[in-house]
Amino acid sequence: MDNALLCFTFPGGKLRHISIPATAGNATRNMSPGTGKRWTIVYAMIDFTADVNAANRYIVLKLTDGVNVILDIAVSSVITATQTGAVTIFSANYGRNITIGDGDASVGSHLGIGSDNIFVIEGLDQLRITVAGGLAGDSFSGYLTVLEIDV
Repeated sequence: MDNALLCFTFPGGKLRHISIPATAGNATRNMSPGTGKRWTIVYAMIDFTADVNAANRYIVLKLTDGVNVILDIAVSSVITATQTGAVTIFSANYGRNITIGDGDASVGSHLGIGSDNIFVIEGLDQLRITVAGGLAGDSFSGYLTVLEIDV
């Protein structure tokens, strides 16, 4: 049986932990497997720190086909001056004593996206990370964990 089919039946592939380097809050970071590769996104976490300037910021995650947005994944709770926030993607069929989307901006905004499904992107598809209202002095970084196969 072909590996491309097996990756959906029995998720496999090489486990990769990919660093999302520090990026200015007013920039976009696109994460893509590249030609000939397929990623099954297992989990991800994006941390954000706002500078001292007053503004409302929101971490935004989308899937694209390289050009067009094909899925809006998440928008965080509002993050204002000098606050921190995070967005986490994970597979959650069951969680005990967890609250998805719990956000108290006074102690940091955190949004968890639990899904029975996993996100699969291939070739030039992208996980796009932006900050709506982000400023040059803001910063985000994080990690993306994927299963990678050749297609």
